[in-house]
Amino acid sequence: MIPKILLVEDDPTLVHALETTLSQHYAISAVSNEADAISQLDRFPWHALVIDEVL
Repeated sequence: MIPKILLVEDDPTLVHALETTLSQHYAISAVSNEADAISQLDRFPWHALVIDEVL
């Protein structure tokens, strides 16, 4: 089973860079706001979260 990472980031350039870097070893899902992140947290079990602290 591939570990799942939820990426909460509103900068599309950074999202692309992180997805490109991490997607070889992890299943990445990206959202751009807090509401979508909370929705995703309720839907799936995540192995890790990467969160932009200044959204």
